[in-house]
Parts: sequence; structure tokens; C-alpha cells
Amino acid sequence: MNQNSPGSARSDRKKQRDKRVVALSLDLVPQENQRATRIATQVLLADELHESITVCLKEGLLMPIASLLRSLIEATVLGLWFVKYSSEGQVTDSVSDLSTTEVIRDRFDDEDKKVFAFVFQPVKDTNHHFYRDVLHPSVHGDALHLAMRTRDEASRKTWVFNCSFQANSVYCHFLLQFAKTRKVPDYMKERVKGEAAKCIRWQKALLEHPQWKGTDEYLSI
Repeated sequence: MNQNSPGSARSDRKKQRDKRVVALSLDLVPQENQRATRIATQVLLADELHESITVCLKEGLLMPIASLLRSLIEATVLGLWFVKYSSEGQVTDSVSDLSTTEVIRDRFDDEDKKVFAFVFQPVKDTNHHFYRDVLHPSVHGDALHLAMRTRDEASRKTWVFNCSFQANSVYCHFLLQFAKTRKVPDYMKERVKGEAAKCIRWQKALLEHPQWKGTDEYLSI
């Protein structure tokens, strides 16, 4: 890549920003607690995003869901990166160069890849992929596009089902992996285990609810 390109300049600015944030936050934490602190931050972020998606689904607010779901995917992928894959030296590194899809495809083990396989799911009868295109900021910011995507009841139900199911899946998986981490306070482990149990019950109820039968298919467009 050309070091003077706009993309390179943006990347450098993001790295410098991350370094300033670390200097004012993570660097003040004892080294032995830095990984747990960074993971806990991702847990809290994922919790807020999951709760926001839940509220939007209950209230029938479809427009914010795409951006919230994309953010939840990114938060849980980055959280798993710190839980299972990053070295000690990478805990305080900038994450501006990490690509969500590349981490899933190239660095996750089979267990984690399976949970995030829907990220690469093609949209029915199109060349689009769920994460790359349907949830991309340039798409989810277009109210007309989403309105057309969910123009009929079948598409609307499928959209809501997909968002409910996938948001719950990645959040629950992340919590369970987090609970296995050794350097995490016991009180946090108990909390996330309780949250994960609620997610599992919700997932079971969602799959068994008559309203969702026949909607577990690719989103029509």
C-alpha cells in the first residue's frame, strides 16, 4: 500500500488515537489485569448493544437494528480475539488494523467460525452477503433501502427472525467463552453465566414459537 495514500493516513490517525486512549486508560491498569480489563470492556459493550437490539425488536423499530447488529458482531469478535487468540503483547495494541471478517475467517477456530458463519451468508437471489452488504453502514443508513427490503410481511418476519437469532447467538457464545477465562473476577463470571442462561432460554423459545415457523430462511429482497 502507498504510505501516502488516504487509506494509510486514516489508519495512522486511528493508531495514534488508540495509543492516546491506551495511555489514558489501559496503561494505568497493572499489566497482569490488562487482558481481563479489555475483555470486560467488550462484555459491557456487547451487553449494551444486545439490550438495545432487544428493545428495538420489542418496539418494532427496524431501522436501528442493522447498525446495532453489525456493532454487536464486531464487539463480540474483538472480545473473542482478546479472550482466546491475542498474545500478551497484543492486548494493548491498536485494533484499527483488525478486520472482523478476516479475524473470523483466518484466526478463529472451528467452534467460533461456526457461530459466525452467518456473517458470510448470501442474501437470497442476490450477490450480497449479510454482514458485508446488508449490515454495511452505506446500506443500513438508507431508510428507503431497508423499507424496500422488508416490503412484505414474509421478508419482514425473516429480517426480524434473523436479527433476533444472530444477535442472541453471538452474544451468548461470547459470554460463555468469557466465563471460561481464568483472569476474570468470580462475580463477573457468575453474572455472565446468568446472562448466557437467559439467552439460551430465549433462543429455545424463539425457535419453538409458532410465529417464527417458516422464517428461518435467507432474507428475500
